Amino acid sequence: MNAASCISAPPLLRRTYAHGSVDTDIPGWTLRCLQTSSGTLDGGTRELHAGGVQVLEEHYRHVVTNHYGVAPPDAIGFALPWNMACDGMFDGQTWTRQSACLWNTNREFNAVAPPNDMLCVIVDRKLLVEHIRQTEQIDLEPQLLRASLVIQSPGVVTALVQRIGQLVEAGFDGQGDASTPSAQRAIRQEVLETLAPFVVERLDGEHDHRGRFSHLVNVRRAREVVLSHPDSPLQVQDLCQALQVSRRTLQDSFRAVLGINPVGYLRALRLDGARRDLMNGHSVKDVTETWGFWHWSRFSQDYRRLFGELPSVTARRTGAAEAGALLPA
Repeated sequence: MNAASCISAPPLLRRTYAHGSVDTDIPGWTLRCLQTSSGTLDGGTRELHAGGVQVLEEHYRHVVTNHYGVAPPDAIGFALPWNMACDGMFDGQTWTRQSACLWNTNREFNAVAPPNDMLCVIVDRKLLVEHIRQTEQIDLEPQLLRASLVIQSPGVVTALVQRIGQLVEAGFDGQGDASTPSAQRAIRQEVLETLAPFVVERLDGEHDHRGRFSHLVNVRRAREVVLSHPDSPLQVQDLCQALQVSRRTLQDSFRAVLGINPVGYLRALRLDGARRDLMNGHSVKDVTETWGFWHWSRFSQDYRRLFGELPSVTARRTGAAEAGALLPA
């Protein structure tokens, strides 16, 4: 049995994003959500879990977010939007409300999401491959193991969202028990019967993804370098030296994958780290030292510009403000 099938989770879960705090502790996931535009993040999720299948109905309001990490292993992920404020990006490809993202969860993904409503579906790869083999008499596992795809399918994505969205609604309407063995089997079967024909018809494994993959690697490595030196803010030239790439290559990678320049993204990454520490009870003083913000007023202004509130407000809300805080209330 694959790892995705072994994940233990209640069949129904709800999450609310309050005060810009995103709970990314989804069963089986290693995920970060980084706010990259100014405003106050709001929204939440409804999650439907069955053995080998996760369906996440997600709502992100007011801001642009960068999601990166890995979903449950040995599975295939589908990101299906039904409402997006503007185009996003998924692994360096343009992502519209009429396109579906499909990826091998053994690879890290990197997405830029404008304010949106979407469904994210994770399906155990062997379940999907076996279903397609039995119903279509073909083996698509080699194609499914390749790099991610963003598939433009006007009308089709809407139909997929409607059908799977109805499944989520049925799980939460109080008219049945999603935890029974029969309900779990029915949920799995409904998801497979909805997504398998789409995969068979639309999957295209002939594209050359090498250039895009190198961009993804550069962004991931740059992020790792920055997070490994939080108290020593790095410049673009530092990253070029660490990654052994040119400034132009680094800029091209960030534009291709995230649609943002490296300097802006690195600033958002450090501010996000500071916000998370404040929400975990650290003091403002400790946070500025940890994340290398030597100029308190500038940190305060940048923080407020991105998150819509002062650091001291975040700290007070989590009970971490210190008497005589260095930053203005």
